[in-house]
Amino acid sequence: MPQHKAPKPSGRSTIGHSRARGGSAVVSAASRQARQAATQSAAASASTVSTIPSQPSIVADHQRLLDLLASNFAPELADPTFAARLQEIKSLFFERKFLDIFAGTDPAADARLAVYSARYIPYRALAYLDLIRDVPELQLAVERDGARAVFLGGGAGSELAAFAYQRFYKPSKGTVEMATMDIGRFGTVLARLEGTLRESLNIPDGSLAAPSILCDLLSPAWPATATASDDAGTPIAPYIRNATVVTLFFTLNELFAQSDSKAAGVSFIQRLISSLTPGTLLVVADSAGSFSDLVIGSRTYKITVLLDMLPGLECVASDDARWFRFDHGLRYGAKLENMRYFARVYRRK
Repeated sequence: MPQHKAPKPSGRSTIGHSRARGGSAVVSAASRQARQAATQSAAASASTVSTIPSQPSIVADHQRLLDLLASNFAPELADPTFAARLQEIKSLFFERKFLDIFAGTDPAADARLAVYSARYIPYRALAYLDLIRDVPELQLAVERDGARAVFLGGGAGSELAAFAYQRFYKPSKGTVEMATMDIGRFGTVLARLEGTLRESLNIPDGSLAAPSILCDLLSPAWPATATASDDAGTPIAPYIRNATVVTLFFTLNELFAQSDSKAAGVSFIQRLISSLTPGTLLVVADSAGSFSDLVIGSRTYKITVLLDMLPGLECVASDDARWFRFDHGLRYGAKLENMRYFARVYRRK
């Protein structure tokens, strides 16, 4: 079983904002006290709030990535039914019917997934790009030769767009695999995005492998004995075992919402951690605030607190309330949004 070695930090750190934000995040004494209280009670969470000033270098990268995505999703953005399909998606989100959005089998399912990606990929991809650049261990893991990333629940394509851009926005040697696992049938969306990335970033032949794997993360067989749900029947376990980076971006809340009990979501996390090779980075990001609260019995817990308590993980970097604020000079064919989310970067012990 391979060991993925990376420089070990002196201890847990708050995620910095050196490139996109022009300085280190500031944690007040009150915030530190709140974090201590959260750890002790598993009922509250500290917050590190920062702003993102406009800097020409990062804004230029943001616009280049947005132009790439605008080209990729030009058919959806020009479709006169785009607004109506988007409203349908928003209604399903409000009702927390995530499977109806991502795993529907009705005739409009494929078009709905493409509209979802065209609308929600862009600003999330920019936020993930900033996150990669703000965590040295994560950036090193992405840029190393032979890197293997697995994007759990990343079917819409934000992770692929951000990670591939970081790896190939300037000439890069070596190879990388970026596998996406999702219950949604995003294969067509991801194949088109991969083609656009290859062409726009001049990715050399053989440098990028980007398989899309259809699977149910909540299946008790996942990942040990699970296989892909499509005709290929691809074994899941080798992808997780050989990964250097695994992401859970805006996926945990959906998994807990889908499962009949909170125990199913917790079991998924435990199975994932036990399947990771020591040294692998696990990166988690999701909505900050009450949307990420979990009610277990009569108590409410911050999901960040529960994650930090899990055995087998070393917290490399964290931010309980991280802001992405887009520069208002950026251009895209659909609305861009600011985003507040928590982030954790763990290393498997």
